[in-house]
Amino acid sequence: MDLKQFEAELREAIKPLSYVTEVEIKRRTEISLQGLIGLRKNYRLSVFFNVSFYIISFSLRFRNKRIWAIDRDNRVGWHLHPMENSNAHEPIDEMTINQIIEAFDEVCQKILKE
Repeated sequence: MDLKQFEAELREAIKPLSYVTEVEIKRRTEISLQGLIGLRKNYRLSVFFNVSFYIISFSLRFRNKRIWAIDRDNRVGWHLHPMENSNAHEPIDEMTINQIIEAFDEVCQKILKE
């Protein structure tokens, strides 16, 4: 997957989420993309993708502290940082962007209740 495809799939996957307030690409290089998705109630989803090293990170943050994440790196592979212990690394199967956003949405439905 290239950067253009990653960004397009991400934007399409978050389109139906009513609690998304903004999407900002903070940094883009030839091989990587770093973005921030603003949510209601001071939550943010930090997103990172590196094509060369196939690193993916979706990190839900509250006041700059990670509270949940799904990542793929070359050290641990695909893993979850659960809400109960966001420092833990629980191995998971490979996920598509849509699957990651579905998991993210499940978490957000719990924490963003009005």
